[in-house]
Amino acid sequence: MSGSSYLHHPQVGGMELSYEKLAVTGTDGQVLVLFHAAPGSEAAESLALLAQIAAEAASSEAATAEYGAAT
Repeated sequence: MSGSSYLHHPQVGGMELSYEKLAVTGTDGQVLVLFHAAPGSEAAESLALLAQIAAEAASSEAATAEYGAAT
């Protein structure tokens, strides 16, 4: 099953994303849902910005953890 859905993220706002639902074999009705944006779309830019925000947050957390371990 596939379609599109509007999602709102507090840091980047609204995004129109396509999705695909894939059945997970060997489970009792579990479904894997994949969301993606059309290349070059505003939603793709928003997802790229979220990736950058997440990478910066992870880097900051790692630096804090290293500093804490060194003291």
